[in-house]
Amino acid sequence: MNGRAFSLNFILFKIQNSDLWHGLFGHGPGQLDVQISLFRPVHWAKYYPEPSNPHNDYLKLMYDYGALGFLAFGYLMSRIYSRNPLGTALFLFTLILFFFDNSLIHSYYNLISFVIFYVGVTHPNEKALHQS
Repeated sequence: MNGRAFSLNFILFKIQNSDLWHGLFGHGPGQLDVQISLFRPVHWAKYYPEPSNPHNDYLKLMYDYGALGFLAFGYLMSRIYSRNPLGTALFLFTLILFFFDNSLIHSYYNLISFVIFYVGVTHPNEKALHQS
């Protein structure tokens, strides 16, 4: 079994077997990385000695912050990035990217996102400006 398949199966198992409290509020920031590192196959430690990431931000959000944190994050992302066409494009791109990468922890991606966030906050949709 390759690393991504192991991580996916392991994470889904951990999420499905969480109690109600952890299902709603999560296990805490960074806890999924710790769990993957602790329970990965022993022979992987030789090749990947540092903590592992799940390569799926949706599962990471769900495990670390629970269903409520996951929903709150999705709501905030949609509200912030839908204020202008560039933000909407970044939001749609991010929805796809979250399935395959750890974009929440990569500074180069966050820099681009924060620039889009700034533009969205300071220059809202032109229609909204003309309606007031």
